[in-house]
Amino acid sequence: MKPICIGSSTSFKTFKNSCRDDVEDYIKDLERYTKCVVSESRNKIQEVIDSYECYSSGENFCY
Repeated sequence: MKPICIGSSTSFKTFKNSCRDDVEDYIKDLERYTKCVVSESRNKIQEVIDSYECYSSGENFCY
């Protein structure tokens, strides 16, 4: 959820420094989340590739 101080002129003027900190923390959280999603997507892609290669090679047992 984006910081509460965004969109509230009263909160922003009163708590400008704290709002900046909240925004920076929010951005860091989004960056961490994005990296996690990208990593998980790459893992899923690799699993599909590995499965395809196993089955296409004629193996009797594939994971």
